[in-house]
Amino acid sequence: MSHIDTVKALNSIFDRYDFDALRDAVEGSDPDAVRSGIAELDALVSESLSDDVVIEFHVGVGLPEGGRYEGREEYLRFWRGWLAAFEVYEIEHRDYEQVGDCVVVGVTHRGRGRGSGLEFELAQGQRWVFRGGQAAEIHVYDTREEAFADLPAD
Repeated sequence: MSHIDTVKALNSIFDRYDFDALRDAVEGSDPDAVRSGIAELDALVSESLSDDVVIEFHVGVGLPEGGRYEGREEYLRFWRGWLAAFEVYEIEHRDYEQVGDCVVVGVTHRGRGRGSGLEFELAQGQRWVFRGGQAAEIHVYDTREEAFADLPAD
């Protein structure tokens, strides 16, 4: 599987599952385990993400969940918290481009708050860094252009 295929597979998990079922399975899973409660997602995370994967947000508006997560457990902990906030959620992903061992992609999050009922739309850029065939870092930016600007020098 190419680096782009791996990122597409992880980003498209929301296209393949009913959001309520996905959110409820992830939210109800053991918070100290590296399991979401969905076998396909668990296998994808295990195969695609390094044990010490880092997710780091480089965005203008701070997230209540924080800005940096280290390890698969923290990856799933982030998603538990993020998905719990939404009654409706979808992610559109587009414009995948591989540069060396990095994949840059544009994403747009859309949803409705679980408690507030407020609609939202948030465009971002992601830069995924691969080492040893697995995603080792996921960086999130306000724009796809910022993700490109932060590519490592060769």
